[in-house]
Amino acid sequence: MSTLFPYDTSKLLTGRHRILYAPTTVDVPTRISDVIDVTTPYAPKTGWLDVGATSAAADYSSAIAKNSLNIQQTTEDVKEQVQTVTRTFAFTAAETSPLIRQLVEESPGIVTLTAAANKSAEKSIPFGTINDLSRYRLAILTMFSKNDRPVTEPGGTIRGAWAGVIAYQVELDAQTYSTSFGESEIVAVPITVKAFPDPTVTTEGEEFGMFLEEQSGTISAS
Repeated sequence: MSTLFPYDTSKLLTGRHRILYAPTTVDVPTRISDVIDVTTPYAPKTGWLDVGATSAAADYSSAIAKNSLNIQQTTEDVKEQVQTVTRTFAFTAAETSPLIRQLVEESPGIVTLTAAANKSAEKSIPFGTINDLSRYRLAILTMFSKNDRPVTEPGGTIRGAWAGVIAYQVELDAQTYSTSFGESEIVAVPITVKAFPDPTVTTEGEEFGMFLEEQSGTISAS
């Protein structure tokens, strides 16, 4: 590493990711291993579901709005005050999934239509009036290179360290949700959700979620 232009490749993170969600009845996670097993085969914990394939990068945005304070003795603003902080997550679900359709349409449920004479079995996702939106927990997980941040699992598997962001409560943001059906195109569902504080987290500054980075090392088997 150059001392003139220092850098640390162990802090470089690429964007291939895994997105999971869970109902708010699932306990607020405190670490990555509350969302998935951190040893192979990395199964979701009870209640958590994989979004699966996505067709665009996942985005996290934090928008801070401030208002200006002024006094009569000067024409300049003398102070600024935080007014609102809006956090949103956006991703494009690329798998045709009844669960994703149910989430976006706030459908009351997925109906199984049984097979019959001259009829196939089907899944029906009804949609209609939306009076309220459900809230979910959301996790976006990615991984460092194993050359930079190696983690050794009990069976000897060496992988990169997990990293990511967890939002304790999100719901669909107010916008237009459109799905395109086109030749040679993946039918995808762009989803944007807005983060909200979890009422069970009472420490100020920690109510919305957290960023997490697994550290290099060896995972104990017991």
